[in-house]
Amino acid sequence: MVRTFNKDKEIEKLGIENVVLKEQLEQLRVQLAGCGAAALGGTSPDQIAKKGDYGWSPAYQDVLDLRLRYQDAIRRREYDKTH
Repeated sequence: MVRTFNKDKEIEKLGIENVVLKEQLEQLRVQLAGCGAAALGGTSPDQIAKKGDYGWSPAYQDVLDLRLRYQDAIRRREYDKTH
């Protein structure tokens, strides 16, 4: 079987793939920035991304959970120092 090559269709397909990859890259950048913000404690409760949000990822959730545990440990430590 001989495969025919349609140059225009291949170029169009590559262009569409390029657009999709650029969109995915932008979302990954947003998600990475969210991980950084969560790690530094720069997210208020009303700014926390939820599963399904554009900026949410499993890595973001892991960092957020760890940051919340860290903040809780600091509060407990400070409480123990004063009581």
